[in-house]
Amino acid sequence: MPPYICNYNENYTTCTESQYYNQSPRVHRNRWNRNNRSRNQSRPFESGYSLDPHFPCVSREIREKWLINLTEEYIPDDVLDVACLGKKFGVPIIRKKDIPVSNIIASIESNMNIIEKDQRNAIRSICVDVISNFLRQRVTPRFPQLLEKVKAAKIFKISHPDIIFLKADKGNVTVAVNKKFYVSKMSELLGDSFTYRIIRSDPTLDIQKKVNKLLVKWYKNNFINDAEKSRLWSRNGHIALSYGQPKIHKKNIPFRMIVSFIGTPTYRLAKYIQRILTDCIKEEIKSFTSNKVSITNSLSLVKKIRSLHLPEDFAMISMDVISLFTNIPLALVISGIKSRWKLLKKYTKINQELFIEAVILCFNASAFQFNGIKYQQVFGAAMGSPLSPIIAEIVLQDLENFCMKKLDFPVYFYTRYVDDVLAFVPKDRIQSILSCFNSYHKRLQFTLEREENCRINFLEVTLIRNKRMIDFDWYRKPTSSGRYLNYYSHHPKGQKICTIYNLIDRGLLLSNLEFHLKNLTYIQESLVQNGYPRKLVLRAVSRRQALVLNPKNYYSDDFRRHRRINEHRWVTLPYVEGLSETLQSNLQGFRFSLSFRNDSNLRWLFTGHKDKLPRENQLNTVYKISCLECKFIFIEHTKRSLGDRIKEHYLSLRQPHNFPISNRLTEHAFRYAHDFDFKGVEVLAVEGNYEKRELLSLIYKERYLPQIDGSGDRISEVSIYSGLFNP
Repeated sequence: MPPYICNYNENYTTCTESQYYNQSPRVHRNRWNRNNRSRNQSRPFESGYSLDPHFPCVSREIREKWLINLTEEYIPDDVLDVACLGKKFGVPIIRKKDIPVSNIIASIESNMNIIEKDQRNAIRSICVDVISNFLRQRVTPRFPQLLEKVKAAKIFKISHPDIIFLKADKGNVTVAVNKKFYVSKMSELLGDSFTYRIIRSDPTLDIQKKVNKLLVKWYKNNFINDAEKSRLWSRNGHIALSYGQPKIHKKNIPFRMIVSFIGTPTYRLAKYIQRILTDCIKEEIKSFTSNKVSITNSLSLVKKIRSLHLPEDFAMISMDVISLFTNIPLALVISGIKSRWKLLKKYTKINQELFIEAVILCFNASAFQFNGIKYQQVFGAAMGSPLSPIIAEIVLQDLENFCMKKLDFPVYFYTRYVDDVLAFVPKDRIQSILSCFNSYHKRLQFTLEREENCRINFLEVTLIRNKRMIDFDWYRKPTSSGRYLNYYSHHPKGQKICTIYNLIDRGLLLSNLEFHLKNLTYIQESLVQNGYPRKLVLRAVSRRQALVLNPKNYYSDDFRRHRRINEHRWVTLPYVEGLSETLQSNLQGFRFSLSFRNDSNLRWLFTGHKDKLPRENQLNTVYKISCLECKFIFIEHTKRSLGDRIKEHYLSLRQPHNFPISNRLTEHAFRYAHDFDFKGVEVLAVEGNYEKRELLSLIYKERYLPQIDGSGDRISEVSIYSGLFNP
């Protein structure tokens, strides 16, 4: 064991973090008891560390690394302490009404189809018992200091709408800016007439018609079946919404454009095309030549280069494409698809002409909205489209193949990760390779970085020339803030331990032995700054390094035995401390495994920088309409826009002959001559998955059952959960 690793002289089993997250304490006890260890030793190593009820204040020094205030206004320390934690920081749930019982039930029920019928009621009974017992417990607010700071931040957010909090483009840093400054910076970016132009009208409806017309052609030619046509069909789409992230590491703080294409007419079509192209490219990558290497991450880069011997007359260089997506020519995309068609047609029934038509349609559907103004991207791939990354990969592969053949000198090693290139080339031909790459197309231009002092940084690795060998060290960009998942965040313990292990793996696997002490010291100090107990970090290092530094352990089947069998399905639930762990422990014997997401976070603080979608344009909603003259309510769900659905309900009462819709709403209205509050429609939930949305609709009907029809009849299989709901 290296001398810098603390040896606690305690007996630990060799086990991965995944085994700790996915197993209950009972599994640990069984393993330890087989080894004749006492029950006191059987707990996971992190179990002895409880959270201090007094949330530790973030020091001013750390806060200045995690948050940059670009405003000239005074922001209270309590607000800064909250904002510097980032939008993913989990806030404890202190009110029982905030516990997402409906979402938990819907997530579990939507996966019942893989469970044998005789076991389904057993699972439901377990869920009812666990949740009802949890709801009966007295809720003791944790971290009162933190909750007071969060309350102060909410008040500040409401009273200062002109100040917005953003996530920086790089470094995991919070940036506070004035809204006028934000809009002016984005307007400056959108003022590039070679890339963007203002448009008067919203092209969404026109694009939607083109998408559906294309799908009809595919369907008539038997390229897609009825289910695929229905899934890809565009209904009630809306224009893409844009926002920006500040590049705090650059002079004058320019902004990076981010566009959200979710809900646009071409979104599902683009994802469909993207999957086909991705399968094709994966097969093409297998045929790479020996000097052109494919990598998936920093660790794969280290593995590829570790055994190389760099010739003395060669140098290490890196190149980067300037603004890749907005500079991709459509002509190169089309030619790249045509040149690969022999391989592509193995993955689709669509003919070349109609396939390219779909690519062009998605490529040109690049309209978006910012600050109420509509823009059209006039050149390049649509920012935010699912199709853009894969067509960028096609263009860059063609560029590489062309330039490699054109070069009149050998390239000892070449690899690329997205738009970052690493190459070993003759020292006297560095400028030649840059000129060759930049000559391929005038819009595709590269910047170049040479090795300095026998070092060059690429991804998360510093490559160090040591005679003919190459050494490695873990590289962290100057913009890195050192902010990670906070130990006091409302997240499962397993995810926090995974954060420790992930950093240790990087510090050890991406560096040579002589750099381990430096990297582990950084990891220890960074995690302590993020609230982790120092002893917990040291014990994790002691445990993890024994696995990481022993290849036989790290890559053995025993080390990977946490992989679930194929028929197991992961079910993701909202995390509630105490409740989630109990559910996981009691449901581990069935054919699905639970994972958790944190929905109770600080995202509400990081708003105001993107145009809001009007409520009537919301899709995939569960909604409630109340009667104006009695307590009757109508609950239903729809995948269409809420505005169109409400309009149908309204017309079914006003023009019943033209819109003969029969449901509980119309029955109640005509039987009692009552009217409904169509202006005060309430959205109960938003859920894109049809099965989950339908279940949520049933659950809400169960909650409001007496007000729906006044009877005691229970609704479908969710009636077993009726005792958990309080209307």
